[in-house]
Amino acid sequence: MAKVKIQGHASGTGILTVTAPNTSTDRTITLPDATGTLATTADTFDPDGAVTINESGANVDFRVESDTNANALLVRGSDGKVGIGSNAVDEAHLLVQASTEIATGSNYNTFGNFHVSTDTQGTGNGGTISMGGLGRNNSPTEYFKYAQLAGRAEAGDGSPKGYLTFETTSGITNLSTERMRIDSNGYVTKSAHPNFWAYSNVGANTAYGTAAEFIMNLEGTSCPHYSTSTGRFTAPVAGFYHFECSIYSYSASKWFTIKKNGSDIVITDTKGVTSATTADHMTQCSLSMDLALNDYVSFGFRNGNSGNIYPAHCWFSGYLVG
Repeated sequence: MAKVKIQGHASGTGILTVTAPNTSTDRTITLPDATGTLATTADTFDPDGAVTINESGANVDFRVESDTNANALLVRGSDGKVGIGSNAVDEAHLLVQASTEIATGSNYNTFGNFHVSTDTQGTGNGGTISMGGLGRNNSPTEYFKYAQLAGRAEAGDGSPKGYLTFETTSGITNLSTERMRIDSNGYVTKSAHPNFWAYSNVGANTAYGTAAEFIMNLEGTSCPHYSTSTGRFTAPVAGFYHFECSIYSYSASKWFTIKKNGSDIVITDTKGVTSATTADHMTQCSLSMDLALNDYVSFGFRNGNSGNIYPAHCWFSGYLVG
């Protein structure tokens, strides 16, 4: 294939005319120094073939500007990381930065950033997608990560078997904590879901007054939302919860109930309540219900009932359904 060599002159006066002189179609190619830019006027570039930029591998950035953003597209020469809308690509292989949003009454700084990183953390750690942005203080200078999706190897034997985690940050550091996991079998687990199981080691006949709440002083699970001193579970988040309890009654013909905010749950006599028809009788009840933030739930004698129970044979449990 024939080649054409175009050589510039230091004076900058050399002009190559491709067609016959015509002011509407003439195109001029200006050849600047090594540090300049190649400029054309009102033209298109259609190579109809492969194009390689920086084939020599020089440590220089490739950058495309828009009318308002100097980094509309950036490929950093030192490591190949890509930025769209930003050159702050240190913590991600791909950084997509949104523009500033103005909300009514408040000026929220740049946020909504989208980071994609591949496996750079060792075997078994897949790519992550993290979402964050600049802090919202008066003079923000630090990027924060707010939430993250991460792919991880499940088997640990090099097989393509993995799980997906949903992570959030606590607001103290940029370190994220797993909140939900979907494993390779499709099972969904939520380790931070509130749940408790409480029981008692009081092995004696214990009297409780009218409508009293029973106190289970030990936990089979560690739950910061259940109090072993009051016997109450306090909802850390609004949602739909399920509760169960079991009572060993020393007194005959007594009614027991699950309580919300200290009051009996009265739906019908078959939901959330139970009775002991004879002495030395074990009975259970369960109930699912909506709770608002900081509602508390306990169990005990129904209003108008009192008597004796054997705490060491009783238990109380509950968990957030969703």
